[in-house]
Amino acid sequence: GLNTFVREGEYLDTTMRNRILIGKRLAGKMKLEVGQKVVLTFLDTASNIISSAFRVCGLYTSYNAPLDERNVYVLKSNLDPLLGLHRQAHEAAVLLQHDESLDTDFAQLQRQLPGLKVEKWQDISPETSLVLSSLDTYSIIFTVIILIALAFGIINTMLMAVLERTREIGVLMAVGMNKWRVFGMIMFETVFLTFIGAPAGLLAAWACVLWLGHTGLDLSKVAGDVMQDFGYASVIYPVMPLNSVLETIWLIIFAALVSAIFPALKALKLKPVEAIRA
Repeated sequence: GLNTFVREGEYLDTTMRNRILIGKRLAGKMKLEVGQKVVLTFLDTASNIISSAFRVCGLYTSYNAPLDERNVYVLKSNLDPLLGLHRQAHEAAVLLQHDESLDTDFAQLQRQLPGLKVEKWQDISPETSLVLSSLDTYSIIFTVIILIALAFGIINTMLMAVLERTREIGVLMAVGMNKWRVFGMIMFETVFLTFIGAPAGLLAAWACVLWLGHTGLDLSKVAGDVMQDFGYASVIYPVMPLNSVLETIWLIIFAALVSAIFPALKALKLKPVEAIRA
């Protein structure tokens, strides 16, 4: 809860009247300290301008620096009489289990609540939507870079295998093995190595993700406050969804097969006599 982010002072006390909790960054800009008063001005339900003094009870620092600089917290029981609300709410947030159902649930809420304004989170916070879409783009770029590096590694490995066994391949071709069988042999070796290396790598990755998912990965020393400026925690807890694992497996197999074609074609160009003399 919010009480875990309090860095100075204390959390809102239900027995104390007109207490306010302010973000530490905002308090620094306004030169406020714990115990000082701040006047809030807002409109009530009748559109009248209302001003009221609140005493700072605590300063908090959350994972979302932009929100810390523009959000303050007071008890609803202190605010309702000033707004003219009587056990009412003017806004409700709906947390979904899966983002894929957003459009369906949004349309359903619009039908069920015709007198209320229903908004998607992308409309309320377009900057967050932009950041998430950028992260997806960066993820694709990083995946492509990793696959290219994987392809070069496979090409190098299989080329070395072909060069080191040039004489053996020449002997096989001399005794009657046709070139397409040589091609198939190189491809089979690649697939064999892939099906051994990929599960081992995925198992090691799963173990790392499982461990970091419990302990967390602190990026504060690397990123500083940059992540908080974008509304993210500096400590991340990675996960490994099943669909991502399956996509990775298929991409690895595809990259391995494509990369093995060049070394296999290199083996096809060998001439038996020259290969035996090599």
